[in-house]
Amino acid sequence: MVNKNDPSLFKELIGKEIIMPYWDNKKYKVVKGKLIEAKEDFINISGKKGSIIIHTKNIIKLLEDNKSNKHLSLLIKRCEYLDSLNLDSDKVITSLGEVLCPYTTMKEIFDYITNELKINEKIFENFPQLFSLSPDTIRTKFDLMKKLKLSKNFVYKYPQIFCLSTNTIQKKFNYLTSDIGISNNSLERYPALFSLSEGYLGQKVKYITKDLGISMHKLKKNPQLLRLSLDSLKEKKKIVFQKLKFRSKIIEKFPQIFSFSEETLKKKVKFIESNLGLDKDSIELYPSILGLSEDKLEYRVNFLLKTINLDHDLIRSYPSLIGSTTEKIEATYKYVTDVMIFPKKDIEKFPILLTCSLNRIKECYAYLTEELKFKRKQLDLRKIIWSIKKDDIERNIDYLEDTFGRKMPFKLDYKSNPNILLKKHDTFKKIVCINKN
Repeated sequence: MVNKNDPSLFKELIGKEIIMPYWDNKKYKVVKGKLIEAKEDFINISGKKGSIIIHTKNIIKLLEDNKSNKHLSLLIKRCEYLDSLNLDSDKVITSLGEVLCPYTTMKEIFDYITNELKINEKIFENFPQLFSLSPDTIRTKFDLMKKLKLSKNFVYKYPQIFCLSTNTIQKKFNYLTSDIGISNNSLERYPALFSLSEGYLGQKVKYITKDLGISMHKLKKNPQLLRLSLDSLKEKKKIVFQKLKFRSKIIEKFPQIFSFSEETLKKKVKFIESNLGLDKDSIELYPSILGLSEDKLEYRVNFLLKTINLDHDLIRSYPSLIGSTTEKIEATYKYVTDVMIFPKKDIEKFPILLTCSLNRIKECYAYLTEELKFKRKQLDLRKIIWSIKKDDIERNIDYLEDTFGRKMPFKLDYKSNPNILLKKHDTFKKIVCINKN
């Protein structure tokens, strides 16, 4: 029998590193650290997470209970094993409570997940309950996730999925990917969607598409909206429409606006209006600028004003210019003015060209001037920059010649007017059919 009034019980351990199991009236816990103080009623242990005071009665209770001795021995051995793996044994043991699997089982589970699956060992700190599952269960669930093409990264982010039955995993996967249309890549980014019931997800999908007017296509690309509760979605709708007075189209264009808190959103809008001289119309034209930091916004606007020498009104009318990197805009600007030799006034008439694909512009321009031998003066800059592929131009020429041969209609004579070729092939075919009839 342990004498709880014996002061030597803990005092002789003062200054030493100890592992101390105890009972907190709910479950077994373990604390590790240096014993810095020992009184009759409590002990004080200093560990990695600071000091913790434990009432001695919670330790004595375990020591007096002979049935607990074997369990205490297991607790300490498990702590030593977890420490050898550089895991936070306090956190793991506290989460597991009384569920302690045999040492061989713990080792088998750890080796399978870290050595065979190559998943970081910190997954056990994030979800210690893995040690409470059987190795066969873990293997079966992982084989299913592999079949569903869910990566190891998904498993690391959402290890709770191992606690779902295989039927539930399959059913939720089918609902998320087939019924809602969320891609595997999106599931990798937002694995917690698996934790939501189909009924609750269905309510949110209905609210987002009908009440907020966000299309299913946009929702598929922004599944993070489904992580918000219905109450949160309704509250954010009030903020965007009633408090900030935005029109409904802004949500369709930029669903991520719901990811901002009211304070952050108001601060961003105020900065854009006060410091950059833009207005709500500019934000609604290209609301993605709300996703940029204040420093980046200010830097890009100053770059457009001072380096590219664009007028402030142009930036206000074409806010998408702020969404492109300064490196991309400068490279496109130099190519259009230095290589294609288009005057700055042409760019001012159509500044949106600075946001187009430079590689596509280069490919199209080189093909027209070097292979087809058209002169620059014959080409309409506005049509070149619409990212027309070289393949489209080739197919358009073939289609014209196959349709008309040498009797080419004047309106479709591409040799005298190459700009008619600068359309996507499907659109071009329709134009040819109209002129043919």
